[in-house]
Amino acid sequence: MADRPGRWLNMLAALVFLLQASAQSECFESASERESLLQLAEDRFDLYDDSGWRLVSSRGGHCRIPAAELILDYIDLSDEEGLERSYLLHWHAGQLFAFADETADALRQFRLAYVSPQSSSDAIVAWNAYVTGTIAFLEDDWSGLTQARAEMPSVNAPNRPVLDGLINCFGQPYRVAYSQRCRRLTDNSE
Repeated sequence: MADRPGRWLNMLAALVFLLQASAQSECFESASERESLLQLAEDRFDLYDDSGWRLVSSRGGHCRIPAAELILDYIDLSDEEGLERSYLLHWHAGQLFAFADETADALRQFRLAYVSPQSSSDAIVAWNAYVTGTIAFLEDDWSGLTQARAEMPSVNAPNRPVLDGLINCFGQPYRVAYSQRCRRLTDNSE
């Protein structure tokens, strides 16, 4: 009887492994598809809806983590220094983890998504404020989130509506707060 808890833990670990393997197999048409996606050029892998990680993610919510892991494998195989926009790949992996409620993994990737401020261009300042605000949201840091939004250099910054949504639906899961519905809500606290 003494070994029974250990046996149950082993069975539970095996079940988790099988469920993860099942999700992987449902998210890729074949093992060769996964390998083919890892060979794509950076733009094709990251920016096109019909290929790369976006294709995998489009196969259902259960494919978010396999898509994020695909991005991380792509970064590893591509030598991060040779990538033109590694920050954006880390960002997209972070979003996929956040949509799947894997906050620790999301935060780890978001922290790698900052752009070095080689200049103080509005685009770089806006991007880094967006990253900071998203991290603050996931850390339940209201003050950090609202400060990041205030640091956006322009009302027309492309990600400002996303931060507005995170503010409007603060306390909700990322997948809810990121939605168009939350972006359209009026924040009466200003």
